Amino acid sequence: MKKTILYFVVCIMILMTACSQNNTITYSVDGDTPQEKYSVKLEQRNDPSVQLHFYRDETVKAFKHRSNSRPMIAEEFLIAIMYTNGIACGEAMYNFVPKKEVYTYSVEFKEEIIPDYHVLLRDLVLYGGLSCDTTYAQETYRLIVYDSTTLDNTICKQSVQHIGNSPKYDDKGNWRYVDHTETLDGSQPQMLASIVSALRYYWHIPVFFDSGLNDRIFLNVDQSDFSNPDLSFDEINTLLQTKFGLTMIPADTPMPILTFSVK
Repeated sequence: MKKTILYFVVCIMILMTACSQNNTITYSVDGDTPQEKYSVKLEQRNDPSVQLHFYRDETVKAFKHRSNSRPMIAEEFLIAIMYTNGIACGEAMYNFVPKKEVYTYSVEFKEEIIPDYHVLLRDLVLYGGLSCDTTYAQETYRLIVYDSTTLDNTICKQSVQHIGNSPKYDDKGNWRYVDHTETLDGSQPQMLASIVSALRYYWHIPVFFDSGLNDRIFLNVDQSDFSNPDLSFDEINTLLQTKFGLTMIPADTPMPILTFSVK
């Protein structure tokens, strides 16, 4: 996590050329490593043939990233780095300011390499017309076990087929990650990480994830529990205590909040 944040506060010397015209942004980077020698084209168009795919351990000379707004491309690059559980339970929170635009991101490297999404995200912010601003929440909380018996009773004991996850928004723009799961009885348990994402991004509570918890356990969740964005902090904490055996307690550590937006 610290490595991710440092990419936005440390100055790195890179030879770069960039231009923007006719709804197209292009830039070329010539850095010290093979992952930092590449060219990018951001075209303001939708290419429905490009599906989301992360080259985390595959060698590639060039690829296209699925069409999206630039803040959401930044989110997806963060997912490539940290996975959704990292965004939900890491040491920082992230905001992605919506923008009504659609870009197709294309990158070509000078040689075949395994892409470094830290580099691609860093340079998207530097040269792709994005801002990444860091603020700090001072009043923060930590999620811990409140009642181990209640927590154990809430853990899904069935075999769970996890098909991935996606963000779910309400009409006020609040969102959380929703796991796409299948069980024999047709229920849809959710990872603890997705519940934490609701605390952070649906209810906007700067909460740290306790290292003693397992963010990948599946809990039996009633989706109606996440349908009211106007619950007070005390009401949310009572929900955590009674249904999940968890609670939020004050933390004495400021939490960085990184906000990605179009300049």
